Amino acid sequence: MRRHKIIVLLALWSYWATPLMLQGQSIRLMCASSLRESIEPLVDQFSRKHQLNIDVLYGSSSLLRNQLQAGATTDLFIFAGEAQARWLTQQRMAERYELIGHTRLVILVRPGLALKTLRDLATPGLRLAVADPGVPIGRFTEALLQEAVNQKHLTATEYEVLHRNIVTRDFSAQNLKNKIQLREADAAFIYRSQWDSGDLIELPVEINPPIPYVAGVTLDSTQAHWGQQWMAFLQSPEAKRKLLERGIQ
Repeated sequence: MRRHKIIVLLALWSYWATPLMLQGQSIRLMCASSLRESIEPLVDQFSRKHQLNIDVLYGSSSLLRNQLQAGATTDLFIFAGEAQARWLTQQRMAERYELIGHTRLVILVRPGLALKTLRDLATPGLRLAVADPGVPIGRFTEALLQEAVNQKHLTATEYEVLHRNIVTRDFSAQNLKNKIQLREADAAFIYRSQWDSGDLIELPVEINPPIPYVAGVTLDSTQAHWGQQWMAFLQSPEAKRKLLERGIQ
């Protein structure tokens, strides 16, 4: 009988003590830079509630994927688009990933400029900032522009002039936003999730499909317990509400 009591007590201690023993430890998160403004409040809330340190590395999703491919490690990831997360599952670095919401492309305009439509980006002399096609937002932007021509939202000539107006091709969605704030560009294609101030041009949905944000836990994570707690938190009504406030649906 005494042996049974000891086993029960040990089981109960293990159940309650394991999360407590993990408190104060660090969790590593690789996150798409376009989510920085949206994810930081959630990281802060989760880490305070559970007394954890979450070390976040922001960058383009493709750059983060390249770092993992080169041997870097992380416990958690959030990418724009599914391509990088799908690669992780194919390489057996993650078992699965989950959708946490969608964003779309918008055009951020420098204050004081009367730009209202996509066609206005073909104004001669306008300074346009776009992402390099080697990163997800760059590929999404070029696909949108080509579809705009296909669906008559741009003429072939306007498409060519628009491309001549490009003054920078950046590898970071965050840097595109900075170009407007520093007045180094007149307009830039960014994710809706990045916007917090300034004039926007909303783009027609028929040429601007939703872009998924996906998240997951890596298989080699030493913080699987908190990783699953984090994933559950991202799917909670409270987190969804905060993401929706940032235009992530």
